[in-house]
Amino acid sequence: MNLTSSVARRIRFLALAMLVLVGCRPATLELDGRAYPLFDLYSPEGSPDRYHASARGFMIATDAPEASRAGAAMYAAGGNIVDAAVAVSFAISVVRPQSTGLGGGGFLLLHLGDENQTLAFDFRERAPLAATRDLYQDRSGNVDARSSLFGSRAVAVPGTVAGLVELHERFGSLPLDVVLEPARKLAAEGFPMYADLAGAIAQAEDDMDTGMRAVFLPDGRPPEVGEQFLQPDLALTIERIARAGRDGFYEGPVAQALLDYMAATGGLITRADLDEYEVRSGPALVGDYNGYRIATMPPPSSGVFILNMLAMLARTNPRETYARDKAEYYHMLIEVFRRGYQDRARYGGDPLFVDVPVEHLLSNEYISGRLAAIDHRHATPSESLDGVGAVAVESRETTHFSILDRNGNAIASTQSVNYRLGARVMIPGTGVVLNDTMDDFSAAPGVPNVYGLVGGEANAIAGGKTPLSSMSPTIVFERENPRQVRMVLGAPGGSRIITSIIETIINDIEMDMHAYASVARARLHHQYLPDRVFFERGAMGPGVRALLEERGHRLELVPVIGAKVFLVRRDGERLIGASDPRGDGQPLGGDLP
Repeated sequence: MNLTSSVARRIRFLALAMLVLVGCRPATLELDGRAYPLFDLYSPEGSPDRYHASARGFMIATDAPEASRAGAAMYAAGGNIVDAAVAVSFAISVVRPQSTGLGGGGFLLLHLGDENQTLAFDFRERAPLAATRDLYQDRSGNVDARSSLFGSRAVAVPGTVAGLVELHERFGSLPLDVVLEPARKLAAEGFPMYADLAGAIAQAEDDMDTGMRAVFLPDGRPPEVGEQFLQPDLALTIERIARAGRDGFYEGPVAQALLDYMAATGGLITRADLDEYEVRSGPALVGDYNGYRIATMPPPSSGVFILNMLAMLARTNPRETYARDKAEYYHMLIEVFRRGYQDRARYGGDPLFVDVPVEHLLSNEYISGRLAAIDHRHATPSESLDGVGAVAVESRETTHFSILDRNGNAIASTQSVNYRLGARVMIPGTGVVLNDTMDDFSAAPGVPNVYGLVGGEANAIAGGKTPLSSMSPTIVFERENPRQVRMVLGAPGGSRIITSIIETIINDIEMDMHAYASVARARLHHQYLPDRVFFERGAMGPGVRALLEERGHRLELVPVIGAKVFLVRRDGERLIGASDPRGDGQPLGGDLP
């Protein structure tokens, strides 16, 4: 019997699937009376119970148990959601320096329940005023990739301290020194070294400057897992900020140490950069998914592209399509991702420097035209679409946290120092790890950054500019009561942030999944270029994979899609928190005083 290779492959997949189904009954996870097949979920090494929790007063989902506890302590002290968020941010800067820190930056959404107002805070790092388009190019136009990644010339002006202090000044209720005390104590008294941080230190060891080696390589070696890890200089810096606010970082000894270091090592940050750094704030960007109001970060975040892709997906009837034809469901999901990331490559950037056509990207006419161009029988080769290569994206080592309380207040924040342990340099005597966010810009048109992704003109380097970011904290509101928050979510994970947030929203709204299952469900990812569909085990059955390959999709199994979603979901009177089992976090909730 002569069969084509694709049909034969499909039969083999189906036969294997039948053997599995006949041979054993799949294990399930019981959540609120509903059974979820474990094969469909990303399975943590330990019990999944540690990754979800329920409470009635407040709920915090983070990537570090110590950070969740710091936030909960603020509620216990009579503080509000902003006190909790600032405490979480500083604490996670201490315990996850490979992901974020006072030398980095980020985005934050704050929803005020009583006012029904959602505000966006942009305290991302900005290019030094002296930065130029060809900063990392030689006279022949060749790019020195290491100089945008490691060392003082890779450092953009930090924004984390300015952003968090301004947020606290405007909306916090407890004194700043009370809010920062958990972080100061973690730095001064230490915490047990854990595997992910130990691995990051070992990976970065060869590129660390002298000051950083003294902190992260005590006795000339990486700390062992379980050893108490101390950061006394960072504790002193946090104490200075607790006393003086923004001036504790951008003025005085910390600022002078930063400026001296830049001058001595050829870095670009000057006194003018510190004086002129401003936090940008204003209304959140709002869109719609099947009647659910969704608030997210405006550009240079990628929130507009999340809204664009959700608007396309809403018109494909995901719930009905999934029930009827799973191959068609995944085909449309992939093709929407392909076009959304193509738009991101063409249009994404800092709106103060380039035109980001937000209204056009979200218009009915544009959404309809994009959907009409999708071939339902064949994959669209990415190379056949107009546009530049995929834009430069930040490291997967970012962090995110989500908070929701019974009063309807919500915060979603994503923060980063970019690559693992940033630029591998530290402000001398401060314990502050500096970012390497300059690598998020396009060093030169058509030249890939450290992640192999190519930049476009909209994201070219310019003094004072903020690079395009995948970070996209998001808040979803109830359809029946648009004043009430349904869920708060976001993720670290570089370019995979966008698809992970979208898939989690689909899991919740269309598949009616428990908060933990929505976060833990196996995922797929496509980002226009490279033209590959990356998927986790369990994301699609073997029969569906065979059908997708017949349509021309190039599939690649990966151990994990490198994005960790942190979600808080309202369920009646309960607040359910879920920290992604792909990470180390643990949600924590309680009652309000």
